[in-house]
Amino acid sequence: MDRLSDTPEQSGASGDYYGGIDFGLLYQYTDRVSLGEHVGYSFEYDYNSIGAGGSVAVESEDKNSILTYSLDTFFDTVDIIRFDGTDDEGSDDHISIAGTINLYRVLSPKTHGQFGLTVSSQSGFLETPFNSVMIQDPVTSAVTSEVTEELSDSRLRAALYGTVRHSLRPGLPWSSAVATTPTTGRVGAPRARGKLKPPRRHRPPEPSRPGVGPRPCPAKRSTFSVVSAELPSR
Repeated sequence: MDRLSDTPEQSGASGDYYGGIDFGLLYQYTDRVSLGEHVGYSFEYDYNSIGAGGSVAVESEDKNSILTYSLDTFFDTVDIIRFDGTDDEGSDDHISIAGTINLYRVLSPKTHGQFGLTVSSQSGFLETPFNSVMIQDPVTSAVTSEVTEELSDSRLRAALYGTVRHSLRPGLPWSSAVATTPTTGRVGAPRARGKLKPPRRHRPPEPSRPGVGPRPCPAKRSTFSVVSAELPSR
């Protein structure tokens, strides 16, 4: 708790990442079908996570598209340390399972896109133990009490996403992305965010890879879009 007080913008176990290891294997089953698998472990001072998953990627006969099916699981253990420093609740488990269908497609010599759907199920301890809820007086708006965050013990999420990239000229790609994430369970205020990507040299994005899935998020996100231009680095 003392170390986290130095960085108040951090919240939850993600504030301190001590280390981890991830091992992946990709096998070319046939000329058009490849199989992938991965297993990993990461830890923090109050968090341990074991992840595993696999994928099947099928390339089209014209070599212009790749359809990938993937399944990922995460088994986490959280040491419950509350906002006031109390840690007498021990630890609890958090289990996530996510399935993804991803399509990568070359649309033209200068344009390509990636589209997909991820459905995830989460159960166990879903709240962030460090978070607290401030209770205000409805008349004076004064804070009357501070209590621990409480969320439901299960959540189902579906994320639909898409990205299209087009090269305006060598070294200057243009991209547009759109995604929406409906959530069942505890719902917060909708948010929409976007940011300009940092300058870097253009390279085509990789097709879907195993191990990519949504992490826990208690809020329902509204549809958002991002449009950006990337300038070549000097």
